[in-house]
Amino acid sequence: MKSIKSRAFIFVLALALIITTLSSCSPKEESPALPYVAQENSELGCMELSYNGKIFRPYGVIGGSSMRDKKIGVSGGADGEGIFSIKNYDSTEWILAGDDVFMSGADMLYKEVSVIEISEYLKQYKQYDY
Repeated sequence: MKSIKSRAFIFVLALALIITTLSSCSPKEESPALPYVAQENSELGCMELSYNGKIFRPYGVIGGSSMRDKKIGVSGGADGEGIFSIKNYDSTEWILAGDDVFMSGADMLYKEVSVIEISEYLKQYKQYDY
């Protein structure tokens, strides 16, 4: 009789463990992508991105997507260009815009207009003087 109770206890314990494991594997909801607004600056002749009172202007082109961190927004609606944070950089100062696919050709690096200190690493990508 004791053997049956032990087996039942082990079965219930194993079942609880399986249910707990499976429920922890469920996909986590991602935070919604923030809407960045693209607008042409006719005075400077460039396309700017703005979000939450911050204006970002093109700084340079980065080949591939190796500097991308997390997707933080979109530009041009739900199906528009993806906006990404940059690994090891503050997304209130630097962002990347590019196709929302795993192997994109190139990303545009944007700098927030008030940023004046630029790391040596990012200086190599400078192509624009906005």
